[in-house]
Amino acid sequence: MTSYLTDNHPMTPPAVVAWLGYGGLLPFVFLTLAGLLDQDHGPLWSDALYAYGAIILSFVGALHWGFAKCLHGLNDSQRSAAFIWSVVPALLAWPALLMQPVLAAPLLIA
Repeated sequence: MTSYLTDNHPMTPPAVVAWLGYGGLLPFVFLTLAGLLDQDHGPLWSDALYAYGAIILSFVGALHWGFAKCLHGLNDSQRSAAFIWSVVPALLAWPALLMQPVLAAPLLIA
């Protein structure tokens, strides 16, 4: 399993981290397949897919907020940048929920 650094100390994440990460992909797979196979309810599956994508982007932003709060080795500039960056995914994801899928998908992917 890959190690990562926390306050410059190597740490191996517990196995549950991998399971949760891969499990988080299941809604993307399920909703994509549902949209392809059940075209009668395509808009529902599409909306659900983009909403889940927006939630995941907000989660990614929250990770940066946590890093900014917890990593002791950051200087003030790095900490400020992490706090600012932490809100960017949510600020991009929210308008994507108001767009047509043809525009929302590229925004969420980017």
